[in-house]
Amino acid sequence: MDVESDEDLSPEEKETRSRTIAKIKSLLSKSSVRSMAESMDAEQIDFSELDKELQQQERIMSFHQALATEASIKRNQVIAKAMSEC
Repeated sequence: MDVESDEDLSPEEKETRSRTIAKIKSLLSKSSVRSMAESMDAEQIDFSELDKELQQQERIMSFHQALATEASIKRNQVIAKAMSEC
């Protein structure tokens, strides 16, 4: 997966990326709620557990996004160095 750094993106691309991230987070949270509701009676759902799960999912997604951004920056630095040595 090729991920560009935010610096390389136009404002429109940044907005599109932001909307995509929001959609993915929403889908994950809905999936988690459905999964919990299927495994428990609706009256027994512990919303504090749900909140913890959603926070954990957001941390994981943020971590993956940060890693992808860092990898993209490093790739661009390596390319720039290689080009300057030519």
